[in-house]
Amino acid sequence: MCILFVVTLFLGSCQKDQQRTLQFYCAASQRSVMDPVLTLYEKEFSQTINVQYGGSGAMLAQLELAGGDIFLPADQSYLEHAKHTRESHALVELVPVVLVQAGNPHKIQTLADLAQPDLRLCVGDASSAIGGMTRRILQETELVNRVMPRVVVERPTVVGVGETVQLGAVDAAIVWKSTAQLYAPKCEFIECIDSGVYKTQARIALCSKDKARREQGQHFIDFLLTDQRVEALYSKHGYRWIGQ
Repeated sequence: MCILFVVTLFLGSCQKDQQRTLQFYCAASQRSVMDPVLTLYEKEFSQTINVQYGGSGAMLAQLELAGGDIFLPADQSYLEHAKHTRESHALVELVPVVLVQAGNPHKIQTLADLAQPDLRLCVGDASSAIGGMTRRILQETELVNRVMPRVVVERPTVVGVGETVQLGAVDAAIVWKSTAQLYAPKCEFIECIDSGVYKTQARIALCSKDKARREQGQHFIDFLLTDQRVEALYSKHGYRWIGQ
């Protein structure tokens, strides 16, 4: 009887922990902010959230394959393809910039300067939010055929793109402004892309089918939207806060 009681208690505890642990798929570009946000939340509410970071396209595929509770891609367009997402909330606005080596040795001032024949460029792959934005910018400015031949490497996330510039493996890349600020002082960024046209929102959405888990997920989202410490962290990292 004692053994049965212990086993029952153990299984009940495991089920409770499993119920309380939410699965959160988050764009890699958000990691510098989201890690401290999750620490604040878990400490204050004693609720664990299992976060997985990656490119938005890869996170969407993982969500569709394995299921999950919360999805925060870098670009709101990915939510349109997520089957089980419900109401979403805007957190921040993202704008693209050109990231270059400190001192801007190639004197890049405009997008057209990325077509210089001696440049080595990195882009996000087509499944990533920054990769999609880069291709859109180059297509709409009619620079794609001049700039894309300078690309020597593609990376699956915007963080990977920024790191490639920081390491000196390439000369320039298009990244989010909030990401570019991570790489100072080894890099600097050029605001030569029309932010009135080329911008996007990062929106967070619930994905769980289970009512109890949806309520838990909504509690976390409400925390993100209303806690001033969260807004301060996003602002500190160069994001334009929307929070609605």
